[in-house]
Amino acid sequence: MSRVTLRDVAERANVSVNTVSRALNDKSGVSGETRKRIMEIAEELGYTQNLVARGLVTQSTNVIGVVVSDNVNPYFSEVIQGISLVTQARGLTQLLVNTWFSRSAEREAVNTLVQHRVDGLILFPLDWSQVDEYLRYRLPMVCVGAIPPNAPEKPLDVVAPDDYGGTTEAIEYLIRAGRKRIAYCGPGEDSISGIHRWNGYEKAIEAAGLQPIFIRLEANTFDAYKLGLSADQFQDVDAVFAFNDMIAIGLLRAFGERGIRVPTDIALVGYDDIQLARYLTPALTTVRIPKAELGRQAATLLIQRMGGDFLHRSVERLLPTELIVRETA
Repeated sequence: MSRVTLRDVAERANVSVNTVSRALNDKSGVSGETRKRIMEIAEELGYTQNLVARGLVTQSTNVIGVVVSDNVNPYFSEVIQGISLVTQARGLTQLLVNTWFSRSAEREAVNTLVQHRVDGLILFPLDWSQVDEYLRYRLPMVCVGAIPPNAPEKPLDVVAPDDYGGTTEAIEYLIRAGRKRIAYCGPGEDSISGIHRWNGYEKAIEAAGLQPIFIRLEANTFDAYKLGLSADQFQDVDAVFAFNDMIAIGLLRAFGERGIRVPTDIALVGYDDIQLARYLTPALTTVRIPKAELGRQAATLLIQRMGGDFLHRSVERLLPTELIVRETA
């Protein structure tokens, strides 16, 4: 069955194709009576606008791309919710692509979205060097999650939580509670968020005259669970700062199965404050990131960039975090 076209509507209404186009796009030059008749005929025939063809004319698709590493993680879901609240209110559609922590998949995702003529891009980057590659597209882009180590003057806006400050606050809290062997569990400086969290951890530990303990792990609940069951790294540890809540949840389960009491034997602090954190037993002490606000601000900045000068000075917004003390520390 062929698609209903502007010509089909024009023939039924006995007017020109141009008149139908002006009526359906709410342009001037069409009487109210004619516009009403065209709208009724279009609805009767089941006509829908070809947004691709319209985009070729207007040079705008009203579509933005969102590239994340893993939207199964509730952290990303809550940030995406904030993005959606802004974009939907502005009549924008968003295309979401997962990269599953693959740098090549991220590069391919960005290339594909550009080929589909998205008007802008919100990116949760895995690697700052790859972001430099994307700038050649001269596409409005906002990065979410971390501030680049060397903030360049580029047409790139960034919205991120204060990971350094949030981690420092968590470690200082554990030190005040009398913990002496505090481990950092998660990705290290090769992670764009890990750079700031590791630096906050290391500085707070050294300021207290303690020794840093690094337990490398990617941000995955199941891997954390397996590590917590089998690893000997936790034998001489009395507290763990987890890179995110997903790692903390895996460790909490493993510690429970091994008879390690939290927080009596090992205190545990997560990061993100996903909604599940408060419903665990024991409830998770964690650093709260304003996740929905991250999304709202990223979307707002992108829309401003899309509507203005692409070469304006870069914007960096660092949002405050908050230590939420519950039962694990």
